Amino acid sequence: MSAVSACAGSGGGDGDPSSAGVSDSCPYWSPDSRWIAFDRGPGGVAIVDKRSDVYVADASGQRVLRLTRTRAQDEVLGWLKRPLRVVYRSRDVVYTIAPRVGAQPQQLGRLRADDQVVALSHSGSRAFVVQGNRYVVVDFPRKTRRELARGRGIGSENAAWSRDDSAIAYETDDAFGVPRELVIARGNRVVRRKRIDGLAEGLAWSPDGRLLAYTATPASAFAGAEIWLLRPSDNSTRQLTRRPETENWSPTWSPDGKRIFYESDDGYRSITKAGTSDEEVADDRSLVCPALSPHGARIAFVRLGEGAGYGALAYRLLVVMNTDGSDKNPLPATSP
Repeated sequence: MSAVSACAGSGGGDGDPSSAGVSDSCPYWSPDSRWIAFDRGPGGVAIVDKRSDVYVADASGQRVLRLTRTRAQDEVLGWLKRPLRVVYRSRDVVYTIAPRVGAQPQQLGRLRADDQVVALSHSGSRAFVVQGNRYVVVDFPRKTRRELARGRGIGSENAAWSRDDSAIAYETDDAFGVPRELVIARGNRVVRRKRIDGLAEGLAWSPDGRLLAYTATPASAFAGAEIWLLRPSDNSTRQLTRRPETENWSPTWSPDGKRIFYESDDGYRSITKAGTSDEEVADDRSLVCPALSPHGARIAFVRLGEGAGYGALAYRLLVVMNTDGSDKNPLPATSP
């Protein structure tokens, strides 16, 4: 690992990822909303040759710092809350690094080669991991692995920690005609199971921990995916969005718990938790993988560009804007 170097310049073409020539990962906001962490590699390269380094950008999207410079794939997992550091994986080692020029990485823990990290806890010290058909919680400081359950096939990729990290919600895989379930566990104990129709993509806990938002498919085979709410206290569910023949997914709660932001076929939208005032936030369909800042004022997206052919990575560039759609800035994409 080498010292940090700052990036400068711009991507061109109003943030067109193809002209920028890079592939950015989904963004992760720091708990104080000051920084956005992501990993960046060259766009248009073969998937087998994928490599990436860790970067951070400030909330304006104007300043970008490169934190690592390796020949490996450095994958950002989230943030360590105290002290404030980016958590990332490089092969089977998990590191943390401060968001500043000249910072040096520190080892936080280790993973097994076949571990897939699905969700990092808000504190940054634990990770929900899928290992084959096993669901495992890895505690890095304690160097422990706790298996929660086993799936019936290949483990799913959807999980979310509650805001206080006391509970983990995850989706079981389906196999041999067995339906999917939403499972909520506290410690070593499963406290709730809820059968669902379709995929439970984009799980999100409300700030007070009383509701869990997720995507599922209604009973009608002709309906699109909708946002639903699960109340863990009594295992009841309620359909939130009602936009027939439309796909709606990836719910995210506003910090005050009053609104839910979500992706849709026709752009990025928000709706109240009562299911009223469904409003458009951005109509750009090339913006995916949204992340709402903890203070709720800014949104970071990945903007998709043209792919590079079969077996190659698409071009992807981060874009930051206000929740009302103003002050949209593509991140700088060239190095000095």
